[in-house]
Amino acid sequence: MNDPATQQARRQSREAWLLTSELEGERASSHRQFRWCRFLIDSGFAIEAFTLKGACSVSHRTLRTRADLDCLRDDIRRGAKPAASVREGIAVRVLRRVKHMLLVDLWLPNVLALLVRLLFRGPAEGGRVVIVASSPPFSVVVIGALLRSFRPGRFRLAVDMRDAWGHHRALGGLRPLRLWIERLALSRADASVTVSNRLADEFRAYGRPVQVAYNVATHVTQSDRDSTDFDWTSLDPSLHPASAKLVYTGSMPEGHFDLETIVGGIRNAFAAGSLHRERNQLLFVGACDSLRRLVQSSELDGAVVFVPHQTGRVARVIQANADALLFLGYNDEGNGGVVSTKLFEYLALGRPILPIMVRAGSDVDMLLGRYGGWRIQAISPVAVGELLGAWASGAARLPQCSDPRMMDDLLQPYRDFCDGLTGDEAMRVARA
Repeated sequence: MNDPATQQARRQSREAWLLTSELEGERASSHRQFRWCRFLIDSGFAIEAFTLKGACSVSHRTLRTRADLDCLRDDIRRGAKPAASVREGIAVRVLRRVKHMLLVDLWLPNVLALLVRLLFRGPAEGGRVVIVASSPPFSVVVIGALLRSFRPGRFRLAVDMRDAWGHHRALGGLRPLRLWIERLALSRADASVTVSNRLADEFRAYGRPVQVAYNVATHVTQSDRDSTDFDWTSLDPSLHPASAKLVYTGSMPEGHFDLETIVGGIRNAFAAGSLHRERNQLLFVGACDSLRRLVQSSELDGAVVFVPHQTGRVARVIQANADALLFLGYNDEGNGGVVSTKLFEYLALGRPILPIMVRAGSDVDMLLGRYGGWRIQAISPVAVGELLGAWASGAARLPQCSDPRMMDDLLQPYRDFCDGLTGDEAMRVARA
C-alpha cells in the first residue's frame, strides 16, 4: 500500500521523543536542539520533547509544526537571562569532581523519574517511537539505551553525542568505568551522530556507524551582523572606545584550555611592546574566572578586561563590533574533537578570527581553512605573543568568512540523519 493517502498517514503517525537538557535555553547547545526539532518535523515526525532541568524537574512539550517551534523559541527569547554555562568557585569545583566520581548524573531523581515515565508511557499500540537522545547529559543516552533494551521492537534509538563522556579527559572520576558504560549504551543505538570527525572516529570504535553534523550557527542573523555603534563603556568603564579590541565570549571550563600558554603569550606581547595598553585591549565575556586569576597575578590588569556573562543577543552584538574574535582550541591532541559553536558564530558574523592552540589537522583547523580561508597554529607562548603583536600592528592575516552562505552545506547532514530515521527510502531519494 504505497498510495499517497497511505504515505501521508504513515508520515503523520511518526513519533519522536527528544531527550535533552538543553532545549529550553539560550546556550549554543539549545540552538542545536532546535535544529534537530526543525528537521525532524520536516521529516514528518511529531515530537514529544522531554527536558531535564536541574536534579528534580522534567519539562514536557509537544511540537508538531514549525509554528509550534517558533512559539517556543519566542517564549525562550522573552524570558532569556544572562546565565553562564559553567559555574565557578572552589566549592563548585569540589562538588563537580565528586559528581563525576560517583556518576551522579546517571541517577538524579529526574533521570530515574523520566525513565519510569517513558517505560510506562510506551508507543501507541502497534506503533514505534524514535528516541533522539542528545548528550550531554549522558543520562539521556542511558535512558534511551535501557528503553531500547527493554522493548526492542517498539523503540529505535538515535544518539546525538555533542561531546565526549567516557573519552572526556577533563571530567575526572573513574574513566574506565565511564568508557564501559559509554560503550554499552552506544552499542544499543540504531543511529549516531556527533559534532566532529575526531569524535566520530572515537565512537566508531564501538562498532556502530557515526555521522557528523557540525554546530552550525543558524541563530546568527543579518541583524546581528549589521549591529554597530556599540557602547563599550556600558560593559566596563575601563574599555576605551578608541582601542582595538580582541574579544572572547563564552566560558572556560576547568581543564579545557592551556591558560598558562595564553597568559604567557599575552605577557610576552606586552613585554615586547607590540601590544600597548592605550591602543589594544583583550576582552573576555563570560565565566572566565580561572583566566582572571592568572591575569591578576601577571600585572595585566587594564589591558585584559573581564565582564560577566551576557545574553546570547548581547554577546552577538559584542562579537559583531569587535576588531577581532579570539578562539581557543581545546587542550588535547587534535583539539580533542571539540568544535565549539563559537567558531561558527565567529564565521557567520564575518569578523576576523585569531585562533590560539588550534592543532594542525584538527576539525577546527580544517574548518578555518575551508570557510575562513586561512589556518594558523599558535601553540606556544612565543607563537601566541608574536601573533598578538602582528594583529596589533595590522600585519596578521587572520581567518575570516567572506560569505556566511558558504556554510549552508553544513546543514545537509541534519536533513540526511533525520530522513534516515524514517525508514522511508522514497523520502531520502526525494531529498537527494
